[in-house]
Amino acid sequence: MVDGSEAATWLSALLATGRYPSGSPPDEVVRRARAERVHLLVADIVAHAARAAEGEPPLSPDEIVRLGGEMRAAAVDDVARTRELVRMAAALDAAGCQPIVFKGAALAHTHYRQPWLRPRLDVDVLVTERGRERASRALRALGYKSPPFVSGRLVMYQEPFVRAEAGGLEHVVDLHWRVANPQAVSRVLSHAELAARSVVIAVPGGRLRVACPADALVLASVHRAAHHQDAQDLLWLFDIHLVAGRLSEAEWRTALGTARAASVRALCARGLALAASRFGTIVPTFVTAALAGAAAGEPSAVFLRSGLTPAGRLASDLRALGVADRARLLFEIVAPPRAYMRAVHGDAGWLPWLYVRRVAAGAGKWLRPERRAR
Repeated sequence: MVDGSEAATWLSALLATGRYPSGSPPDEVVRRARAERVHLLVADIVAHAARAAEGEPPLSPDEIVRLGGEMRAAAVDDVARTRELVRMAAALDAAGCQPIVFKGAALAHTHYRQPWLRPRLDVDVLVTERGRERASRALRALGYKSPPFVSGRLVMYQEPFVRAEAGGLEHVVDLHWRVANPQAVSRVLSHAELAARSVVIAVPGGRLRVACPADALVLASVHRAAHHQDAQDLLWLFDIHLVAGRLSEAEWRTALGTARAASVRALCARGLALAASRFGTIVPTFVTAALAGAAAGEPSAVFLRSGLTPAGRLASDLRALGVADRARLLFEIVAPPRAYMRAVHGDAGWLPWLYVRRVAAGAGKWLRPERRAR
């Protein structure tokens, strides 16, 4: 949701430099920081400036107190979240699934000064397609449950799992067997490719296998555009900024090779351009040249289209599949499993009628432009 507002500009300058920008911040800057999910980063910068005695903070005392409280609460929660992440990854590893943690949870531990500064609602873990059932059993043995979701061979390449602790803290795992759901980008990076370049990092209580920096950049660029309607939230752009800022020339070339082979150069170019416009991300000239004009002909470029509708997204999926799989995908969308329908509707109606009502209720949504979600 980045735009040219004074609040977004002020926040971008603050995050890029770690110092207070000149001039007074706009009145709505803290509200905007929370909406963009960078408020914990703001709190950290304020706390650091106070310790370094770098002058009076430009925010009100009440706002500083609230931000400090939120950061401390996030730090406490993160202890439990990291402990559970290690426990979960170890269980999947013991089941022979070779789990790879990627996206927000991985970046929190590899690129942020402290992991609690990077908010995330869930943990994304990739396993092999053949190891999916073993991984599901391992998570259930840990006390996780899978809420109702639309499943199928083509309609979804991930399954959600949830476990609540006694104190109310909820752990959410998105178990992936492909890195993304849209067909045009679902095979951007396979488990085998990610595993071959993955790195093992130490975290409190254990170790995690995560995507290498070059792959993390491609995944961050693809996720932001393909799953979230080219959303321009500061947090996702800051992810790209942090990852890009540490890449060696060899890592840049690896990322370019992946983007070219997977036909996602336009998505990478877009993410890097937005990060550069907000945070001054330095992108080597050879990278800019390699990505220039990449949109033409790439199927994934549809996700950068303004006003993309669910029908347009479905058309993209269908173009990426063969004839038989097109029919199967349409069937999986229209007629999700009976277990899902009963879980959602209970016994409130004759099952065939529930399917008819589902199709009728959703028909009008297919032509409405998607809202950019966070």
